[in-house]
Amino acid sequence: MRPPVAVPRVRDYLRMLARGWPVILVATLLSAAAVVASYRYVQDPVYAASTQLFAVVPGDAQTHAAYEGNRGSTVRISTYSQLAVSTIVTQRAIDELGLPDTPAQLAKRISVRSVPDTLTRFAYPMSVLINVQVTGSDPNSTVDVANAVARNLSAATQELEWSGSESGPSLVLIDDAKSATNIGRSWLSNAGIGAAVGLILSCLAVIAIGVRRDEVLSREQLGYVAKQSAGGKWTEDS
Repeated sequence: MRPPVAVPRVRDYLRMLARGWPVILVATLLSAAAVVASYRYVQDPVYAASTQLFAVVPGDAQTHAAYEGNRGSTVRISTYSQLAVSTIVTQRAIDELGLPDTPAQLAKRISVRSVPDTLTRFAYPMSVLINVQVTGSDPNSTVDVANAVARNLSAATQELEWSGSESGPSLVLIDDAKSATNIGRSWLSNAGIGAAVGLILSCLAVIAIGVRRDEVLSREQLGYVAKQSAGGKWTEDS
């Protein structure tokens, strides 16, 4: 039986990394630059435009009626949020603007939330104001789509809530979209992600090369460590 060989220590790996610092530094910088360039020149930017609508339930000015009207509006917010991404609204917006999207594709670009985004103990939104946000790769087109979605959402609620002789509860557009903002990650964030990936991969590569060259530990030591981890014993035949 051979005598036990030394198990590699942490400082062995640190020494290897210290010797390979030029490779690690260059790989980290190149990776950061590659990610920034990819997001800037390869991937399309992402813009977002928002509109706001107010849920209205008609009624008289008495206290009880006003309370019931407000409660009726908040209860309907969840339904209106689902209606915003329904085919009723998306198809009309597509037809109005002549968009190449399908209703399902446009629905993925729409997000709806109440403002403020808080819920009652019964899981109903506490607010009767909702924000409808649409994303896209072109700022002007995104603004147009956001306004078209809001208009058709408001019209759909009036049609669905119509009670014959009087108009029922509905959403009223109070703030249309005027501009779109870039919501993509900043170049600094992208550089940080690229640098982290480059750092990790280059460190692993340096250690792997060191193992292959027996600079961190020998192949014999690797076999011994593997046997010890598996609960086996090192023998001459091993």
